[in-house]
Amino acid sequence: ALPDQSCRSPACREHRRFSKKTSSTQRQIPCHGSHRVHHGKADKLEIMYGQGFIKGMCFQDRICAGGICTRGNFISAVQESNDPFSRFPFDAVLGLSLASLASNKLFSMVARMTSVNALRHPVFSVY
Repeated sequence: ALPDQSCRSPACREHRRFSKKTSSTQRQIPCHGSHRVHHGKADKLEIMYGQGFIKGMCFQDRICAGGICTRGNFISAVQESNDPFSRFPFDAVLGLSLASLASNKLFSMVARMTSVNALRHPVFSVY
């Protein structure tokens, strides 16, 4: 999840934002599992983070972590709560859960990287 260029929430304005105009490989996708965007508009999704929230549209684009790249789904937030997002020193939140733990397996970066054989095993670590 990352702030969208159109987001006017104070938390969004403090961070770099996603602009679909700057990516030739992005495409807007439905958030809730249907196979197409209806009438040129996708639905929106709301996710709670502790006491905070984001609301946004779903996209697919090329996402890279280190030297590993794959197509991945993400939420481009059109609204973010100030708490906690305005306090974050980083611009986006990357979900690293396994597909079985993700709210939707299409948003699991580990599952995407494993499906295209970019990872030998569906394992990651942070140090």
